Amino acid sequence: MSFASPLQAHPLPLQQQQGNMHHFKPSSESAKATPAQLQKNMVGKPTRSHRHRGNSSVSMITGKTAVRSAQEAAARRHPKPYRRSQSPPVKNGMDALSTHLASSIQQSGAQSSSGDVTFRLPLVLPRPKQTPLVNTDALKEMDPSLLGVSLPLVKDILTARTESMLRGLASVDIKTARLPPTGMPSEIPLKISPSYSSQSASLPTHLLCVINPTTSHGQLYPVHSLVLGAHCAGLPQFPMPAQTDSAQAESTTTFPIVPITLPHAESFPILFDYLYTKNFTRFVSSLLPLPPSSTATGEDGKPLNADQKFQRVVEALVQTYSMGALLEKMKFVHGLWSNVFKLGISEEGVWKCMNTAWTALVRALVKAREQQVQHQQQEKAAV
Repeated sequence: MSFASPLQAHPLPLQQQQGNMHHFKPSSESAKATPAQLQKNMVGKPTRSHRHRGNSSVSMITGKTAVRSAQEAAARRHPKPYRRSQSPPVKNGMDALSTHLASSIQQSGAQSSSGDVTFRLPLVLPRPKQTPLVNTDALKEMDPSLLGVSLPLVKDILTARTESMLRGLASVDIKTARLPPTGMPSEIPLKISPSYSSQSASLPTHLLCVINPTTSHGQLYPVHSLVLGAHCAGLPQFPMPAQTDSAQAESTTTFPIVPITLPHAESFPILFDYLYTKNFTRFVSSLLPLPPSSTATGEDGKPLNADQKFQRVVEALVQTYSMGALLEKMKFVHGLWSNVFKLGISEEGVWKCMNTAWTALVRALVKAREQQVQHQQQEKAAV
């Protein structure tokens, strides 16, 4: 299961490579929020409503040897002592997990004499108590032709425009952006690629600057405001769009910048791709990268049904990743969830993808722990 997005035709690097990454210190108020404030805003409400009983959550015990790598990584990320207002760190590498999954893990019980930690993992990521509503008036301002058009129909219209919009994203050369060393400009000119054709490509309307709250650095993404506006209820106000009616190949067009601070900037490209393509398989496989052969067919060579595919994914995760690696992937999915919460996305496909990946990771973690315990018991019996 590989992740190959059509948006990669217009690469937006996650790491600084060959000088193509554009970092700058934002001057907007959104960049002043601290990680602690963002965490409080993001997870405060769902934590209270997140109470799982019966089969809705899984309890397990993690041993210190299984998560040693996660413990060492967490120690490097959290060198400072915890303040009294924060939860005390959990030993055996679970401090990183309790910090980053504060709203998704309810610790129960105390450490055993062997140094193990008992904790509870929800099988489903919590949703907001109230479904965020998209501002339909803002959609009409973005595209006056949508006056009186229902939101479901707007999404259908966007689906029909997908290929044109993707070609438009690929027609903007983000590498030509010239940014000042400090501060955030309100707009910047970008060069249109030689392959651009107004008949087959719809140029983006804005540049979304996704700000990492940890580093206060931003990364630019060419976007169509209508795509984000139709799916996200928590967007800042968009300025007037770029004037692209007269844009031609190899010309220069000025695009307005819209800054937004997201709690987990690293996972935004995956969400960004799905909002354009609605590709469920690519969304899940990007969260759970596995060899293609691991989930293709059953032992008899016949295609697998949905339940069989899910079980095969769980087994492949156990065989492919250590427990520490599974925990890291859970933190990534949780970061994605934090972005979805911040952006106010209620799209069913997004939540289905996230919960499919999350549940598979929880099942895999439990299964890996069971195998570890069984192996330890066999070793004791052999002695």
